[in-house]
This record gives sequence, structure tokens and C-alpha cells, in this order.
Amino acid sequence: DHAGPDHADHPVVGKRQLPWYELIQQTLYSSRTSGRALQLLAQCEPLGDMLRGRLETPGFLLAGAVMGALKRLGDVQREAVCALLWDKLGDEILARPNLPRYLDRAGVQRLLSFGAEISSHTCRHPILTQVSDEVLATELRESKRLLSELVGQCPGLAYPNGDSDARVEAAAQAAGYEYAVRVEPVAGPPQRFRLGRQMISELTGMGLGGGFSEKIFLAKLLLERYPAALAA
Repeated sequence: DHAGPDHADHPVVGKRQLPWYELIQQTLYSSRTSGRALQLLAQCEPLGDMLRGRLETPGFLLAGAVMGALKRLGDVQREAVCALLWDKLGDEILARPNLPRYLDRAGVQRLLSFGAEISSHTCRHPILTQVSDEVLATELRESKRLLSELVGQCPGLAYPNGDSDARVEAAAQAAGYEYAVRVEPVAGPPQRFRLGRQMISELTGMGLGGGFSEKIFLAKLLLERYPAALAA
């Protein structure tokens, strides 16, 4: 997923805390923690107004709106919200046996041996449209350098949170990437640094109890790939 000094060199798999967006998903997608998580999130601005009257709603239905609101906050505000969740629910979340774990070096190299492409998601997953030119260049170049040293390749980039603009796309090209992907492609003819992607993770198939559900996994894939057909 990410490649940077505190990812690529981490000696123990599974010891790194989740990034903020996975923390939100893990707390809200599971029925075991979603109610408590919503109560905590409702104490934080600007989420309180958004969640008022919706605290009995299943958390997975609100996850997208919560992440969208947090994404628009500054780093300090977003980290404060997540710190509250870590303080109250963190131990329970980290104890889950199906929690996603970061790969160590051997795991990344094994994944490569299966024929997977290993590419960049930056070093620390900042929202690139909000960082300075210097931070932007460092995030893109260091991630590419570390991955290239590790597995001998790093052709692509997935923008954190799918966010890009003309400045970020030009920086990705200048850093030597062959292509870059957003979550949703830009309308019109395909552009090498504005491609779309279909996201698949452990959350794609997470059932309400926190375990894998094949039915939910297949339904989500169909919904993302063929929304018009399902609507019909």
C-alpha cells in the first residue's frame, strides 16, 4: 500500500496502526463498534451537525459521508478526531484477527512473485492537493525510490484519497511515474495521469459481524462495475 521509511523498514508485520481512513472504516463497518464510534464522532466538529438524529443508522451507511467530512478537515483536526477513536476503541480494533496488516519486505517480494505490480501510494498518505510543492515532490520521489530499491520496479502511483489536480499530476510525471490513478477517472478520453481504478480491499467483503462475506463481496463488485444494470 504505502512505501516510506516507516513502512518499508518496519521490522514486524502488523505493528503499525491503521491510517485514518481505515480506522474510520473498521469502526463503522462492524456492528460491534459502529454505534459507539458514531457516538464519539458526534462529539467532534463538524461531524456533530451531520450525525445529529442519525446515531441509530448502521455505521456502514454513514462511513462515506464521515470520511468525506474528515477529508475536508485540516490534518490537525482530523488527527484529533482519530485520536479520540484510538483512545476509546483502538485496543478492540487492533485485536481483531482479520485486521489488515502491513507487509514486511519478504511479504512484498512474495506478492511480486505472484505477478502483482508493486507501485506507489506515497510515503505517508497525505492529501497531495493540500501539501506544499516540497512535500509533494518528497512524497512522490521517496516512495518511488524505496519501492524501486525493494522490488526493482514502481511504474504507477495511486493518489491518496484519489485526489489530484494539474499541479499534482505534473509532479507525478516529473517524478518519473508512467501513469497515475484516481478513484474516479476524469470525463473524456483517457489521460495517463488521470486514470480511474476499482478499489478492492478487505472491506469490500466485510460482513456486519466484521468477518468476510462472499455475498457482500460479489454484490459490491457488481454494484461498482455495473451500477446501471443493477438499478434496472
